[in-house]
Amino acid sequence: MNITHITPHLGGGVGRVLISWLGREHEKNHTVYCLETVGAEQKKKAEKAGVAVHARMSEDLPGLMTAIENADVVLAHWWNNPGLYRLLVNERLPPCRLVVWSHVAGHTAPQIFTKNLVTYPDRFAVATPWSLESPVITALDPSWRNGHVRQVFTCAGIERGEQARCAAHDGFVVGYVGTVDFCKLHPSFISMSAAADIPGGRFIVCGGQRHEELREQARAGGFAGRFTFTGPIENVPDYLGTFDVFGYPLRRDHYGTGEQALIEAMAAGLPVVVFDNGSERHLVEDNETGL
Repeated sequence: MNITHITPHLGGGVGRVLISWLGREHEKNHTVYCLETVGAEQKKKAEKAGVAVHARMSEDLPGLMTAIENADVVLAHWWNNPGLYRLLVNERLPPCRLVVWSHVAGHTAPQIFTKNLVTYPDRFAVATPWSLESPVITALDPSWRNGHVRQVFTCAGIERGEQARCAAHDGFVVGYVGTVDFCKLHPSFISMSAAADIPGGRFIVCGGQRHEELREQARAGGFAGRFTFTGPIENVPDYLGTFDVFGYPLRRDHYGTGEQALIEAMAAGLPVVVFDNGSERHLVEDNETGL
């Protein structure tokens, strides 16, 4: 079976999930066509997995159309990207079996589901049960919806969590790994973390890209000594091994689905603390696998 994947770009989030998944799908012929760029790390992983990846296809639409025409299944990886919308709305695709797999929750603008988006492909797949509660999806006729909408959970594997080993460290460490940007992270992250009554408590924040802004917030509030900001990291298992708790407070209207960082922390055996947001609610069982 020849499966053509279309994605806006191939970076560290969806890109890691997709390449990890395709590396296990040896019985099928998968080819990835990126409308924009391919990250160096994902390019290397794709080569190792034997997955062909083509970049900047927005500059070669005839080549992309030929790939769509020759595919048994076309799988478009969706989030609110102008280039992907331009392809789906402005171009006339060849006849094909089209699946759209959403990698965002779909509840809040700009990453929001529309009826046209959900009903346009032959199948529409979501990456979290939270997406099934979208008003657009719940408004569909149930008999049609049950055959049309699918759930394919997003996860790049749990190997990095399993590799973590407890390491000696000073104090009580609350760790965070993930997107350090207020599009996901709660805007009161610094002040509410600093307000936690934890003797000897300190916070290690791993990820980018706005870590310097958070560092300045901590300094301005007089909390600089309790926070360490690493920026983007590669050695995730090493950091997970130095955490006592994984604190993952995201904003209520964030766009996330599978929350790979949270899954890896749980695989490491860390107690996790999250807000009762839609995606997290379907990942953490309160008082069983976290709070």
